[in-house]
Amino acid sequence: LRELSGSRLEAIRQMSINYGSSSQATDYHGRADYYVLAYMLMNFYKLWLPLWEILQQGKLKPNVRVLELGPGPGTATLALLSFYCMLALDNRETQFSIDYVAVEREEDFVRAADSMVNHFIAGHPCQQNLHINFQLRQQSFEEFFASGYGDERGYDLVLESNALNDHENVSEDAHLNVAREMLYALQAGGHAVFIEPRGRVNCTRLQKFFDDMMVEGVAMLLAPRNCR
Repeated sequence: LRELSGSRLEAIRQMSINYGSSSQATDYHGRADYYVLAYMLMNFYKLWLPLWEILQQGKLKPNVRVLELGPGPGTATLALLSFYCMLALDNRETQFSIDYVAVEREEDFVRAADSMVNHFIAGHPCQQNLHINFQLRQQSFEEFFASGYGDERGYDLVLESNALNDHENVSEDAHLNVAREMLYALQAGGHAVFIEPRGRVNCTRLQKFFDDMMVEGVAMLLAPRNCR
């Protein structure tokens, strides 16, 4: 990102201004740098807050299986790994492990996420008591679900980011199926975290998902919080 030219930064600024203004499905091609700049800090907040709430409830496990649907360039992925790294630094006597599966179809995002996440894994300051096994699969959600969720179900955390909103130009039934599959992938006592943009239409759609499906204590919705 340090090497981005002034013209590219201006183009990224215009993308941010125009985001959501088209009725067409969002075009992700060639925009990995934009999504890193636009979402890195935002996704740290949006993910650390529910993780902190789960931790305060005494339900955040030191050894955790995570499924992330639509990691993009890996900003929410880095947020979760960094959260666990902070826990490991504050609890040196405890061994932590993360078995992480991320499913992303966009080639540009896969390259960016693979680079950033593996750079973090190789150099994070928690090597002594935090083990990370990271798998990045270039598949659509439908292909991943059809494959039987990889090795097995039973994830402790299932995340999705910007996959269930109206900017994706996907039918409500298709979104509902993704949300159901997320819950199906959870083991008993697990948590699903939905990270979605603000907006009346999107909030109404998310609330419908939750009214239709959610079991008390199973899922957590973040962003916008007033949809909970």
